[in-house]
Amino acid sequence: MSENVALPPKTVVSNHSRFEIVAAKVKENAQTTSFAKKCSKVELMYCQTAGPGLEEIDIGTLLDRIANFSTLHPRKAAARLELFQSPVLRRNNLDSVVPERGIFSLPSSSLYIATDNGNDGCGFIEEQMLESLLGNNKYARMTVAVQVRIFSPGLGIFKGMLMRKRGITGIELQPSMLKVGPSLTNSESDDAILVINKAGRSPSKPNEYIGRLINPHLTPPPKTFDKDLKPLNKSSDMITNMFIMCELSESLVLDYVKSSRRRDGLRHAYVVGVADPTNSIPFGQVFITGFKHIKTYQDKVIVSRSPCINNLDMRTAKTVVAKPRKMNHDEWEWLNSLPFGVLVFPNPPTGTQSMPEQIANGDLDGDRYFICWDDALVGNIVTQPIEERKASPDTTSTAVQEGKDPSRWFSSMQEMTLEMVGEMAHSSQLIGLFWKLSGNNKVDGMETPDSRSFGDAYKQSLEMKKHGGKLCNNSPKIRPPKFGGIITSVYKKRFCNFFPDRFRALAIALSDSPCNFEYGPAGYRPVSIDVFQSSEFALSISCVGRVARAFS
Repeated sequence: MSENVALPPKTVVSNHSRFEIVAAKVKENAQTTSFAKKCSKVELMYCQTAGPGLEEIDIGTLLDRIANFSTLHPRKAAARLELFQSPVLRRNNLDSVVPERGIFSLPSSSLYIATDNGNDGCGFIEEQMLESLLGNNKYARMTVAVQVRIFSPGLGIFKGMLMRKRGITGIELQPSMLKVGPSLTNSESDDAILVINKAGRSPSKPNEYIGRLINPHLTPPPKTFDKDLKPLNKSSDMITNMFIMCELSESLVLDYVKSSRRRDGLRHAYVVGVADPTNSIPFGQVFITGFKHIKTYQDKVIVSRSPCINNLDMRTAKTVVAKPRKMNHDEWEWLNSLPFGVLVFPNPPTGTQSMPEQIANGDLDGDRYFICWDDALVGNIVTQPIEERKASPDTTSTAVQEGKDPSRWFSSMQEMTLEMVGEMAHSSQLIGLFWKLSGNNKVDGMETPDSRSFGDAYKQSLEMKKHGGKLCNNSPKIRPPKFGGIITSVYKKRFCNFFPDRFRALAIALSDSPCNFEYGPAGYRPVSIDVFQSSEFALSISCVGRVARAFS
């Protein structure tokens, strides 16, 4: 990274108030149209630490009272602080005209960490508790699962899905949901904050409509649903590319693409994945809520998730159509009563790889899975079977770097956050480059070693977009893309032959414009302090404020 490149300020002083940077998160620029050249906007979150009439605070000390940030690696701490920027669900309440935010104070004693069920990222919530949080109305009763962030000094910070479950009290968390360990300075606190993500309620509105479409006993969806249909794209859609790679004929795929534009031809959906609350679904099978009126070819569906690049990223799975042997009658009736929009995965045998891991390396912390039940596609597709495999070693950790000075953690994290901003903003260019290169190096739609290498780099660049970091690729044959101008020159400079083990994503070295709060296609640009009153910043600051006040 060039030493002359200006970075956002760590501290901002305005109107006798001091603000310090806390976190950064990519926000897509919806107005850009060129995937390979677009730049993301990075949303920077500052917290007021001093000002007229305010007691001065040390934000690092305050955050350490929420969870054990001080012993994390600075890059990991920076990534985890993004959790404070999660947009919040607006829930309807019959007693209030204005929708209420999905931020709740709970006693920490209502949460407990259960034994690992083998699925990454999904816990469970007592049915009555879920419905109470959401207002005890029809909306609450129709909610099957929610994506949450949980802040508890006594337990730590958790991220993932909560699936409704009968027969439990409170919230059952999974070890895989833990992102930051419990506070070292405030572990006796019984306070906790639960935040439901803005788009984290399942089923989504489109899936509610699809559920009405496939169930003859429900009122058909309104005409407006036709405008909201999400048909597949015949040429540029990841899913249609995967169909071709899985040996479906182009004519068959094109026929379905056309029919999926009509409500009577729609045979696919994007649904959230969750863990089995009954612990009774056999491994290798899935249960789709609200799906009992659909009969599929050999009781199978096609399952994938984004990003899907190689033919191992798309599978077929048998659906549960009759009560499993280990499941009791009440559990079976309850599962079949849930509305459409959730894909329930079995809990794998101990020590084996979960099904989501075998489907484009997925998990259950909020991932949307593509499912398709078109008979012609299901009957002709060629995919690798899902099998019981030994689980991979767990490489995730909330632990600490030995020898670190905990008193400097916040300052080190701020420096890392500022360093990552350019990487995150310009990683979209990398994503576009590698996506195009992966496609350009296929032969007749099928994979080659080069296309697979670029596909892997594409997936890694998606992670860089979230958290910055390094990109590793062992292919000896990486060629610069056929794009003109500065992208090609930077690509040649950075990526010919082997990728360096670590690098600063391309265009951070391209900008020498003044910096302030936002980083976008034109580089940093000055933004008024009033930005903190805008909608998304207000949600972020509100969330952090609520959490901070609860634990101060």
